[in-house]
Amino acid sequence: PEQEPKAGMMLILNAPNGMQMPAKITEVSDEAITIDMNHPLAGKNLNFKFKLVDIS
Repeated sequence: PEQEPKAGMMLILNAPNGMQMPAKITEVSDEAITIDMNHPLAGKNLNFKFKLVDIS
């Protein structure tokens, strides 16, 4: 079933090469729909744990 586009909705877009890319609707107006295709972790603080196993 089709839905009216709303800000906050997630879409899956198909690229010409067959790759699928997620996109989030950020704004809807009568003339246009604005989407954000940044990675969901873009702009977030990331913390990593790692173990150093060798130095050469």
